[in-house]
Amino acid sequence: MFRHYKRNDFKRLLICHGLSEAEYQSVLNDRKYHDKTPFLPAIESIAKYACDCIRARKLDMPPIKYRKKMEICGGVPKERLIGNESAIQQVYDYIAVYSSMDIFKRFIVLQQMSSLKDRGQEKGMRMIRSWIRSDIKGKKYSDQHGYRYTKKNLFFVKRDVRQCYPSSDMEIFLGLFGRYCGNDTILWLWRELLTSHHIDGYTGMMIGALTSSWAVQFMMSFVWRYAMSLSQMRRGRKVRLISNSLYFMDDQLYTASSRSKLVKAMALLDRFAWEKLHYSLKSNWQIHCIEDTPIDMMGYVIHANGKVTIRGKNYVHIRRNFLRYQISGHYTLKQARRACSFNGKVKHVNNRAIVAMYGVAKAVRVAASVVSEHDRRKAGTLNV
Repeated sequence: MFRHYKRNDFKRLLICHGLSEAEYQSVLNDRKYHDKTPFLPAIESIAKYACDCIRARKLDMPPIKYRKKMEICGGVPKERLIGNESAIQQVYDYIAVYSSMDIFKRFIVLQQMSSLKDRGQEKGMRMIRSWIRSDIKGKKYSDQHGYRYTKKNLFFVKRDVRQCYPSSDMEIFLGLFGRYCGNDTILWLWRELLTSHHIDGYTGMMIGALTSSWAVQFMMSFVWRYAMSLSQMRRGRKVRLISNSLYFMDDQLYTASSRSKLVKAMALLDRFAWEKLHYSLKSNWQIHCIEDTPIDMMGYVIHANGKVTIRGKNYVHIRRNFLRYQISGHYTLKQARRACSFNGKVKHVNNRAIVAMYGVAKAVRVAASVVSEHDRRKAGTLNV
């Protein structure tokens, strides 16, 4: 609640539950300490109201409003249907998710890089890089001692779910989730919240809802477990078809030691995803050798020698931002914020030449000072 107190819908919700307009304005005007203690009675009232509604099994929430949004994905325009929930429904979403967090933490695997704390693009990149470096060390050791070594991550394929959120089946999720959740009230709450997404013929899970994100990741964890369990018998030994796999929401990466293993695994995976979860994996997949084509995922490019570079499209934006500073010698607030966000990309890759060529260190220091000065002026703590 503290995170969203500036939003109008949450402001109205707080005022409806006992917060006065004067108390709300006092928090906004307290720019130095941001003391939100006046919100606590209203927040407690909202929590009690939500619990009473759940206990009575009658959720009082306005219907969801959908809007269409055009996005460019890989140079191709794509239309997405984005939902807008009311403030009270978002409160119910948080209650549903955090009451089920023990189940999610047990089932969402370490190779799923989203939603959980300390799992993001950098963590995923480091994990893929560790696979490649492990192969490099194994190859080097075997060459030194005259052994034969086959790289486990020599070939890779990237997969994607077609219309992941719209094609997600609520009944399948509740069937899987109900095996591990023994609380009927929590199951009822999940059913009510996911059913509220079905408006005007829409049958999937809503893009932008907290419940949808966790429900999809819960189901994708079963796809990961099945993929890693695939094996074949070779010379009397059981050999895994897939060496490693990593998920970034519904984007999937699989690696193996041979092309034939990936072909067999993808055929089995397509059938499992459709029969068990009603997910249709896109058929435009290609198997690549990492020595010829590096792995491009999550904004990073991981090469066969263990080096990491920035994705070409991202590099163009980063280069353009730092060149603007070199030419003009100053940053606007918007440009400064972009420069600070780009610093993370530059810091985690092996393109050290960029730092020297475009003066990244100095540009980021200037950008950080611009952002800091703006924030301190806004908070009223800037000493002029």
